[in-house]
Amino acid sequence: MARSVLRFAAPFIATLSLALLLVLPAASDAAASSAIAASPASSDDIVLVEGATYRARLKLSFLQCLASRDRIGKKLDRGGFSGVRVFMSARELPPDWPAPFRARAGGCERYAEGVWARSSTPRKRPSSIESWWVARPAPGP
Repeated sequence: MARSVLRFAAPFIATLSLALLLVLPAASDAAASSAIAASPASSDDIVLVEGATYRARLKLSFLQCLASRDRIGKKLDRGGFSGVRVFMSARELPPDWPAPFRARAGGCERYAEGVWARSSTPRKRPSSIESWWVARPAPGP
């Protein structure tokens, strides 16, 4: 009996494992690659400015929503942001978060904020970012 259960469960477990390997890194990589762009315009090309604080409303698929706050935050840290905060719902957002960007985008609510800690650099907007803007410009000289 144990063999028949194992024979039935093995393909399911293998499929689930493969799906998680493909989906979970995609959620965090998408959020980290160039997570936040410089304005709420629809342009795909942006310039991240060193020292500026950026905010974004993420647009993730249902399965990508399985990525934890910590995992998304670590990917953003490795992607060049510091002081990263990830918000899992609109209820967690700071009061000054713009009202038009409080609704969910994609399969779940995910929002991010962080300071671009690397030198200013152009980036392409990933499809996992629905809206993006500068929350606070970089301090002047």
